[in-house]
Amino acid sequence: MLRLDKILSYFLIPCFFFLFHMFLDLVFNIYDKFPWFATPMHFAGGAILAFTFFPLLNYLNSERYFISDKFTRFVFTISLVGLFGIFWEFYEFSLVNYFGLDWVLTYNDTIWDLFVDLVGGIVVSLWFLVKK
Repeated sequence: MLRLDKILSYFLIPCFFFLFHMFLDLVFNIYDKFPWFATPMHFAGGAILAFTFFPLLNYLNSERYFISDKFTRFVFTISLVGLFGIFWEFYEFSLVNYFGLDWVLTYNDTIWDLFVDLVGGIVVSLWFLVKK
């Protein structure tokens, strides 16, 4: 039987990562001091989402709520990582345009962030795909 507490437990690590990100930004102003730090954070974000979604899809598969083979779960995980990367870029856009933050957002920055998100997700998803 599908358990909501089990499903929600998969999202603890991404929530802690988000809080860690906010802590670094608000307390240490890390992105102003080290602009390059956004790239490893996007990679880590994509990797953490893949570490969340692939096992979650495995759990749903074991409970017969998401019947699929490993390759389908691989593709679905990468798709979810990409979708969450897009949501994150909308979040950044909203912070800048509606809350007056002075971040400089460019098209190149957005595309690079999405690319790095996907690379992090693909690396972890490939690991799950080849793992027995």
